[in-house]
Amino acid sequence: PLLFTWLLRRSRLHLENKRYSTRENDLTIRHLRFLWGPYKPEYYYFEVVELIRKLIQTSIIVFVADGSAMQMIFLIFVTIVSAVTINKLLPYVAKPNNFLAFLSQSVIFGISFISLMIKFAQEYEIATGISRVDVAALNVLLILLMIFVPSVAVVQICADLILWRWGEGACFSLRRMLGINKMAMMNRAVGN
Repeated sequence: PLLFTWLLRRSRLHLENKRYSTRENDLTIRHLRFLWGPYKPEYYYFEVVELIRKLIQTSIIVFVADGSAMQMIFLIFVTIVSAVTINKLLPYVAKPNNFLAFLSQSVIFGISFISLMIKFAQEYEIATGISRVDVAALNVLLILLMIFVPSVAVVQICADLILWRWGEGACFSLRRMLGINKMAMMNRAVGN
């Protein structure tokens, strides 16, 4: 993240005050497109924010009371902050990416919360010998949550292919019925 921050900061004048279409053609920042490409000009740095979030959620978390409920609570807190930030800023150029990013953080929250419930249920059962929670049902719910976001992404991709890429064939009447044309879909994809 430090190297990417330095690279983006060095080119910030070219990144901050440009419309998305002009940034695409600027040769001075083209080599950094992998960092700023998906984001609106005012959020050109957001890939660094995402890298830090990923580091916290996957690597730094192992140093927070490893294996304890506190570790899950910390992950839930980081996930809530991330979801609220994404929902407030809407940093992506393509609107569906904002939705998928928020949805992904919501699913991570759900998985963390259910894992915390399982942890508490196991500790309660060890302490009292009484099982009050159906851990198998919670495990099934965890699996369903893990499948949910990729499923939504596949449905979104298929819908975009059907409504945008198909020619005048069978889909033309569906597009006309819905009042959708290719230009409107392209404008929606880039947030205009």
